[in-house]
Amino acid sequence: MKENILENHGALCSLYKAHENGDFRSEGDSPAFLHTIMTGLRNLESPDWGGWGGRYVRVRENTWLDPVPVPGYAYPEGRWYSSTGWGRNSLREGSTTTAEQRREYFKPMWRWTDALQNDFAARADWCVKSYEEANHPPAVVLEHAKNLQVRPGATVELSAQGTSDPDGDELKYRWWQYREAGTYDGTIEIRDAGKQDASFTAPGDAGKGKTIHIICEVTDTGTPQLTRYQRVVVEIE
Repeated sequence: MKENILENHGALCSLYKAHENGDFRSEGDSPAFLHTIMTGLRNLESPDWGGWGGRYVRVRENTWLDPVPVPGYAYPEGRWYSSTGWGRNSLREGSTTTAEQRREYFKPMWRWTDALQNDFAARADWCVKSYEEANHPPAVVLEHAKNLQVRPGATVELSAQGTSDPDGDELKYRWWQYREAGTYDGTIEIRDAGKQDASFTAPGDAGKGKTIHIICEVTDTGTPQLTRYQRVVVEIE
């Protein structure tokens, strides 16, 4: 926090609340704000698609909450409070939750931590550096539609041709399946997942209407490294 936010980044950043030793101080409302940053993840299209602000499941009419990785878990009536929220209770003394359960519960947030913290650091740089001195996120472009309909067994070609970086940085690509966001329960193998163009075979056991979410993740080589995305939603015909 001292190096990237609090010191030498202007008057506003110097007021940012941190622990006395400079350690990051978590904010309970940050996820709600993080959903509004346009990263290419399309997370505002549905609460269960997931993005920098986490991912939620519908537990009843107009109520979406964090998915709890405990079979048979019953969500409390009404909203979650400190005394009823599974996450807070899992961290309290006397909790019987396991480390793996806690890891899975917080995964919708921590999987993006490096990317969102680097983004925060870059924005702090923008407060004091010129455009030429600062780093900026890549612009990820798909060569095809964001929503695809395919038949079981078909080869699905993926391409991020047209992607660029405003600073001319070298770009690193990673295509991966966001299993939790799709309705197909299986795992697919993405060929050339580290290249600009990739592909996979639509699974033969996927039923009609099942969806597979594929994330194209692109990271530049600037300082700090910045990441943006495109999401491809593949529906089985």
